[in-house]
Amino acid sequence: MQPAGSDTIVSVRIVTGSHRAGVDSLVGDEVKVRVSSPPVAGRANAELCEVLADAFGLRPRQVTLVAGHTARSKRVRLELPSDAVTDRLSALLNR
Repeated sequence: MQPAGSDTIVSVRIVTGSHRAGVDSLVGDEVKVRVSSPPVAGRANAELCEVLADAFGLRPRQVTLVAGHTARSKRVRLELPSDAVTDRLSALLNR
């Protein structure tokens, strides 16, 4: 995670075609997120933003894909301070 002003940039590793969508685990410095959509026509990227918005209590427009549009490793901007992202991520992974 990297602070970007009042926002946070999060490194994400996406797994497509999953039966269950959601934040899965932490792999190195990347947050592993599962989505059910296939990587076709941006559907997986759109679902990734929705899953992250739901997980962090944000509106979908407060989550922006900034890098990795066609890769499994992506960088996503969350309109949330880094300490809040860290706290929420810890809560998600320790459920």
